Amino acid sequence: MNYRPPAQDTTPQGTYRGGKACVWFVRDDGIHHFQSTEPTRASTDEWLAHLDIIFAQVAPGEHVRYILDNRLGVPPLAYGAQRARAWLDANQNMNKTFVAFLHRDGSMMVLLNRFIHLLRATRVTTRFFDQLDDAVAWLHSIPPHETGA
Repeated sequence: MNYRPPAQDTTPQGTYRGGKACVWFVRDDGIHHFQSTEPTRASTDEWLAHLDIIFAQVAPGEHVRYILDNRLGVPPLAYGAQRARAWLDANQNMNKTFVAFLHRDGSMMVLLNRFIHLLRATRVTTRFFDQLDDAVAWLHSIPPHETGA
């Protein structure tokens, strides 16, 4: 599939960190924003490579908060689930993570939610949104660090 520039309302704002099939920005508020620019396996591979960099640098107890923006297309779900399962297995002691999925196709997100449930990712909390502002508001409601009980 050929790259098509994102519409103005889907362009992430912040500091560009890399990627072509899955572009990574760090927003000024510290939230990571990944945008799949093409629904391919390469997008999944780039997203997980970006996560490797983030988790290698994050401090213990710090929450990882990010937007996974699939409004331009969802990469192959079976491949994504397989690769995500392998990544989670290799990163069992990862920091608590909060993921806001941005989408345009609600029916595809129902299927994606089922895949996520099957991954049994106990340190990952996900929510689905069709509006960027709602996704950002949810991520802002999460404290940046674990609090003592």
